[in-house]
Amino acid sequence: MKHGMGIFRRKSEYWRYIAICLILLAITFVLLGLVLGTSYLRALNQDRTETLGNQAELAIQSLEAQEKSMHELSLKLSIQNHFRRSFLLESNYNRIEMADALRQYQSYCAIVDLFAVIYPQVNGENVVFLSNGSTTDWSLFLRRYGIDETRRQDMDAFLMKSEKGRGTLSLSGTLFFSFPIHIISNSGTDESGILLIPVRTEDCAGWIYQTASLMPEHYTLYYQDQRLISSGLPPTFSVGESGDWRIEVSVPPVSLLALLYSPSSLLSFCVCIVLLIAFVLYLAWQCYKPLRELAREYRDHSSAELPKNEFSQLRYMIAQIHTKNQALEEVVETRDLELCHYLLLMLLNNPDIPNLSQELDRAGIHFPHPLFAILTVEPAPGYEITREDISTLIQNVSDISGSEDVLRAVECDQSNHLLAVFCNIAGKERLDNIIRKLHAFLNRLPVRFLIADGPVTDFSGISASYLAALSKLKLVSDALTSGSLDVISQGTELQQTANKLVFQIECGDSQKALDELEHYMELIQQNGSDLVDHYSMMLLISDIYRLCIRMGYPLSESQLSMMLPTRSRKMIHSKLAQLIPALCSHKQQSGQLIKPTSQIVMNYLARHFCDYDISAQSISEALGIGLNRIYTIIREQTGYNLKTVLTQMRVQYAKQLLEDASLSMSAVAEKVGYNSPSYFSKVFKASVGQSPDYYRKMILSEKEGKAP
Repeated sequence: MKHGMGIFRRKSEYWRYIAICLILLAITFVLLGLVLGTSYLRALNQDRTETLGNQAELAIQSLEAQEKSMHELSLKLSIQNHFRRSFLLESNYNRIEMADALRQYQSYCAIVDLFAVIYPQVNGENVVFLSNGSTTDWSLFLRRYGIDETRRQDMDAFLMKSEKGRGTLSLSGTLFFSFPIHIISNSGTDESGILLIPVRTEDCAGWIYQTASLMPEHYTLYYQDQRLISSGLPPTFSVGESGDWRIEVSVPPVSLLALLYSPSSLLSFCVCIVLLIAFVLYLAWQCYKPLRELAREYRDHSSAELPKNEFSQLRYMIAQIHTKNQALEEVVETRDLELCHYLLLMLLNNPDIPNLSQELDRAGIHFPHPLFAILTVEPAPGYEITREDISTLIQNVSDISGSEDVLRAVECDQSNHLLAVFCNIAGKERLDNIIRKLHAFLNRLPVRFLIADGPVTDFSGISASYLAALSKLKLVSDALTSGSLDVISQGTELQQTANKLVFQIECGDSQKALDELEHYMELIQQNGSDLVDHYSMMLLISDIYRLCIRMGYPLSESQLSMMLPTRSRKMIHSKLAQLIPALCSHKQQSGQLIKPTSQIVMNYLARHFCDYDISAQSISEALGIGLNRIYTIIREQTGYNLKTVLTQMRVQYAKQLLEDASLSMSAVAEKVGYNSPSYFSKVFKASVGQSPDYYRKMILSEKEGKAP
């Protein structure tokens, strides 16, 4: 126990930390409770209001329907002669017949259990015939509903008024509906009566609850401004004000305290608060425990004087770690820079090292773009520069690159301070921009530099690009010394011929490739400059060398020797004349020959003509060929447009499928690319001249040796 309490010394900040956590928890809980509780109560009250309003509207509709049923009952009684008063008094048999008739109409008054047909007499007495088939005295009928002699006069007066028209009277908690029964007879006597339907208040409340599930404590019921049922609460809104029936609904608001009114709700709330506080204490301890352990461990291994509380110790430790981390980052950055330079040198001079890209990734050299180029930089003749200046230049070259480019510089030859700038670019046009920036950057230095660029290539041709740039730099340096720099140029015809040569090798056509080689050599001889000849040959070698790497063709030592910029043109010509047939043969054996564009399009069409969504646009997107070019190829190859070609191919395939009797017409239509069997039948008949059904019968009959 002493050890457990000893972890919280007097100088410990744990208790202050716990107090802050609890205060923040309480504030958060209160604010969250107010926001969420208010929103919940608002939604709850609104939902209760809508629910009670819908129930009240349903209750009003049911009451109006009952009143309408009462009126319809009076009309039905009026048109039947056996409800005449004289018919009632003729014999007991007639009473039984009238009782049976009234029982049939009992369902009209679902809100009451009994109604009466009353025939006023001359002597002031009334004949009362009940819906249960019995007759009774008027006084007994009134006492049934709690009407004594003092209020009988009101009822009698009400009946006198009801002889001419319908009316209502509220007495002793009962609402009486009266409807006159005007029976036409040939006797000349008054045979009419009164249909009296009493509705008790409790029966009305029960009917409302039965039809609308509306409790009496939630509403006040009025009929023609006479209050029948009262809830005793102030009304919130009213329903049914335009008719006879009206309900004022009372919606008592729900408060937060009302939610905790029951003991179970209050107990659940308290348990949640206790569990939340316990969780915060546990979480605070778990967060604070590693801090104490870290402070204790650092205090044991540190000779410096540490602050007293744990939070100050943590700040002190973070400052120390930050200082040591900066020193470590400087060491790591220096080591990474040296490793990057080493790997770049390997990449420039040894392109066939296995898993070189993985080594570059491990060293932190990433290539976001697919294109690469090499720039060679060397001090001009007559200028001197120190190794420290070169190191500073290497570190600052990357600053000229934009956000889209990646530049790395490495010293390839320390004797003459030859630099290779490794450029990873998004497009070929970016290389010219980098060269302009590099010229502007170097022109600010007191030493003049020469810059030469190699061709833009992919990752596999970086070494060839470096050799081309190195050769061009040597030529530029020699030309500058001899004063013939203006003869260094590369014609577009030379470049086009080199591209055709590479393309013929990729197509596997050895003879055409050799013809393009001879044409290239003739163009070089026409220039009349050894410098231009040498540089042009290096460009061609770099293209072919990059193609060899892409094809996976292993070069021999003698073939690799022609890549050196010191070889003569005749020797390079002889080596290429031997290498090109071998490359074409290797290309044919590997099955990677370039197919003509028209063959690619027609092969794709042959594989996908049964697709529902095939179109010129889908073919263009799938093959990367222009839309107009797709139309032209199909027209040249078939002589028809795309729609006609698709129809012909599908009809021919459908003929083969129709020979299988197990396939339905819908299955055949689906297999040849039509969603609708009827449309397939229409297309087939327009093309063949026969419906698919008839064609199938004819084919099957021919197979069986019968006439179609």
